Amino acid sequence: MTVQLLNEEGLRACRNPAAAPAAWEIVSTAASAFVALDDRYALEGVRLFVTPSSGDVAIESGETGAAGLAALLAAQKHPRLRDLLGLDAPSRVLLLTLLELADDPET
Repeated sequence: MTVQLLNEEGLRACRNPAAAPAAWEIVSTAASAFVALDDRYALEGVRLFVTPSSGDVAIESGETGAAGLAALLAAQKHPRLRDLLGLDAPSRVLLLTLLELADDPET
């Protein structure tokens, strides 16, 4: 897996490239890392949200909404990413998701 930290240039891939400088100005002050991941992690996150562990509530989310969980799943498998994000055994993570429907209900 390649871990890619994104900067303002990386945000130009968003749907509205003209908004990238404004977006970067906001997110760069609030975030310590930006990560580009393989789609398989996002799809795995969607599946985990929809079919949670016993006792947890199911969350309907698309790939974008599962991006935070996707980063955690990738960090679980890749020590370099885990170290880069500063995650260790006592870490606690708050995941936020977007209200969006899954693109494919079968995933």
